[in-house]
Amino acid sequence: MVVGLFGQSCVGKTTLGAALCADLDIRLRSCGELIRDEARQLGVAVADLPDTLHHAVDAATREWLVTSREGIVEGRYLNYVLAASIVRPRLIHLTAPDDVRQKRWQVRAGHACSVEDLRAVDELDTALVKRLYTEQIPLPPEYTVDTSTMSVPDCVHEIRRWMES
Repeated sequence: MVVGLFGQSCVGKTTLGAALCADLDIRLRSCGELIRDEARQLGVAVADLPDTLHHAVDAATREWLVTSREGIVEGRYLNYVLAASIVRPRLIHLTAPDDVRQKRWQVRAGHACSVEDLRAVDELDTALVKRLYTEQIPLPPEYTVDTSTMSVPDCVHEIRRWMES
């Protein structure tokens, strides 16, 4: 089985994806990491990455989904990316309130940031989705997990319980 995790920044997609993969001994495909790699190779900011490269990563992700029998794929707007896929993963929407996301972002970045900074990132994501996926109707999630009140192991347990049901 392939499971897709999507949601805004700092809701735990990569952290939970890695923990689930370790727990289940399966592979992780991190769309955000692939996009950051493309930007690093070109020497540009992620926001300046050409749309063609976003589409190339998306196409490769859909192909990965076709060829993978099991794994975790995660990305902020995976529900749009995979809407064009012939294979559908079990899709989980991860959420967390802005104050929790902001604290996580500060830990990850190693410096102070505000909720307004986080909302600016969300607005950039919304603009990118509108630009890249105007024709796509997003896939609905099968399950939603609020990651703000549970530990990573508890979230993994909750998702595994759902996967096995």
